[in-house]
Amino acid sequence: MDEWEEWDYVISGQKDIKIMPRLHRLQLDGCHKLKALPDHLLLTTKMNELTMNWCSVLKERYGRTGDWRYKVSHIPNIRD
Repeated sequence: MDEWEEWDYVISGQKDIKIMPRLHRLQLDGCHKLKALPDHLLLTTKMNELTMNWCSVLKERYGRTGDWRYKVSHIPNIRD
């Protein structure tokens, strides 16, 4: 996952499709270049835990002092 930069998916023609609606735990390891988590994924899941190990860009954005922390503030357990 060292080279993964964009997490993108396209939903065409259907508005009410939910991607991974039962996702409760997401752990990302070694995604050094991943720039962002999909907003749609963050808004439509019941995620209880988000772990970002060795994900420097994500930690900078979603970590305790990150500018995008508000996007994940509803997740009870965030490990960065």
